[in-house]
Amino acid sequence: MSDNNNKDPIEELFKKKVEEYDIDYRESDWIALEQQLDRQAEQQAAQKKRWLIAAALLFLFSLLGYAVYQNYQDIQHINEQLSHQNTPAQSTDDNEEGRSGQADPTQEQPAGRDTANNSRAPAPAGDPARAAQRFPGTGEGADEQADDGGQLRIAAEAIEMIPSRRLGCASCQLNELKTEPDTPILAKAAPPLPRDKQTANATDAPQKSPAPATRPEPQPQPAAASRTSVSLAAGPDLSTVGSLSEFYDPGYNLGLLFSYRLTNNVSIRGGVIRSSVRYVADGNEYRAPRGFWSYGTIPSRTTAQCIILDIPVSLQYDFLHLAKSELYASAGANSYIMLSEDYQFDYNSSNSHLVQQWSGKTGTRHWLSNLQLSVGYRHRLNAGLSIQVEPFIKLPLKEVGWGNVKLYSIGSLVSLNYNLN
Repeated sequence: MSDNNNKDPIEELFKKKVEEYDIDYRESDWIALEQQLDRQAEQQAAQKKRWLIAAALLFLFSLLGYAVYQNYQDIQHINEQLSHQNTPAQSTDDNEEGRSGQADPTQEQPAGRDTANNSRAPAPAGDPARAAQRFPGTGEGADEQADDGGQLRIAAEAIEMIPSRRLGCASCQLNELKTEPDTPILAKAAPPLPRDKQTANATDAPQKSPAPATRPEPQPQPAAASRTSVSLAAGPDLSTVGSLSEFYDPGYNLGLLFSYRLTNNVSIRGGVIRSSVRYVADGNEYRAPRGFWSYGTIPSRTTAQCIILDIPVSLQYDFLHLAKSELYASAGANSYIMLSEDYQFDYNSSNSHLVQQWSGKTGTRHWLSNLQLSVGYRHRLNAGLSIQVEPFIKLPLKEVGWGNVKLYSIGSLVSLNYNLN
């Protein structure tokens, strides 16, 4: 009696209600709950991957921006150095021309060897009166002591006074003395000297050769750019179906590319890339051949891993040229050859008779199935080698694979290029 009085009525009430409520165990409910929890965990993992991809792309574009800014600074520095090197050479050249092409008319010329030089410069052709007025001693009433030998010597010395820059080429002609305004002709002339004095002056005067004008050394011309190059490319790949969301585990790209430059800015590129593609598809995004599903039950989720031979053909345009690098954009189409396909199927129910997996080496071809858009940065290491980074996105134009899915892909290719010539 005492035991019944010590029992808690609330506890007894809970025990009674629990005994009355009988819960039937159903394994399918636990499987559905487990799949729902797995799907939530995968969504969280996919969200983390998206953040990581966004951070990687931000870092990549920041690196490209820094490289562009650094190249711009290098170009400015080189231009400043060239301007400082060219300015003294030009001023020296101008000073040489000023010293050789100008004479002070107020100073009396010495009676040495240059007296006859300055007074016997050639007169303009066809105007004897003007020649006699400008050069005394050369007209009709001139002193006849100046013979043909003296005239030839005077003409030779007048030619000697032409600036050296005008005699530096083989095509320079002496008749430029009549037309060029910068030919040095002295304004003041002296009467001709007797033959004996001319000979003495010519013998005693030291012969001086004109100092060569200071000219900047010619810069070496860059070698012609190679038109054909081969590239070894590799990089990560993230794929999905239906839309650009819910990316699965990353795959990879590895291949060989060839490029031919049509113009300075435009080139065409093609090659072969082996791609490992992994993605997850919902039931309405994966469409197997008709009659494949057991009892007509479509899986709620399909996990795919495919090996694809990717054949890209694209047109590339270099829109920015820097000192040792270029920025470019490209667009083209990709053709897929399915080398192998492996699919795992998950259902909401736990029926063991439903098909769980399919794999095979189909070899199906999907020509021009995807559109590829990309931008890239190329840096030349030397005349033959360069390296480039190229983020890309592939958009579906056709359905591909055994499950007829619309495959989206994003990633980046890192290439080492070698110029064939």
